Amino acid sequence: MEAGGPEGLKKVCLKKFPVDSVYGLHNWPGMDPGIFGVGSGPIMASADMFDLTINGRGGHCAMPDQCIDPIVVASQVVSALQTIPSRSTIQLILW
Repeated sequence: MEAGGPEGLKKVCLKKFPVDSVYGLHNWPGMDPGIFGVGSGPIMASADMFDLTINGRGGHCAMPDQCIDPIVVASQVVSALQTIPSRSTIQLILW
């Protein structure tokens, strides 16, 4: 999948204004002031996608035990997915 800034540049800007290289600048909280980290290729970006279907079951508010609230389930999925990058990967490696 091609998406994001590089794809937009390729389709629009680079046809009219060709360039030899592109540099991005971003702060990196773990680096000392005045130090620059340099690397090639994409960094801190992802174009991965997936679809997830959560099936609920409607009901009456007086009988919540007979329903499946998809909003509650979806919020738990979001919370669980957030732990993947924040708890399961090392964030301080400079490539």
